This record gives sequence, C-alpha cells and structure tokens, in this order.
Amino acid sequence: MVRLGVPMLIWLWVVAGLAGLAALGLFYVVRDARHQRRRRRRKMRLFCCGKCGRVYVGGRGEPAAPCPACGRMNNSVRTM
Repeated sequence: MVRLGVPMLIWLWVVAGLAGLAALGLFYVVRDARHQRRRRRRKMRLFCCGKCGRVYVGGRGEPAAPCPACGRMNNSVRTM
C-alpha cells in the first residue's frame, strides 16, 4: 500500500480539479464549433417552384432565387 501525505493528497486534488476544468473547457470549444457550422447551414433557404414544382435550396441572403430547371423566380418557402 502506498502512503500519501496530506500535502501530496492536496496537490493531487488540485491537479485533478484543473484537469477536469481543462476537459470541460475543451468540450465547450468543440461544441461551439459544431454549433457554428450548424448555424451556417440553417441560413440556407428552401424554395419550391410554382411552375414546375421542383424543390431546391437557394442562397443564404436571397429572398428569391431562380429555379434551376425552368428559370422562374420564386420566393423562399422557409429558412433552414
């Protein structure tokens, strides 16, 4: 059995706490990076052509976009 003194136990407790905080910080950095990618994808707009019925995804900032099949301008149905 290994005997540890009080100072060594305190040191181990502090190191374990700091390692836990570092792991938690890394978790949140990765989570925020994933959330940023999802947010960028959600800004895409969904369009449905009134002439040919084709459903397509348009640009991020465009309220209207031409249909790739027939060329008719359509308003967005919803933002994804």
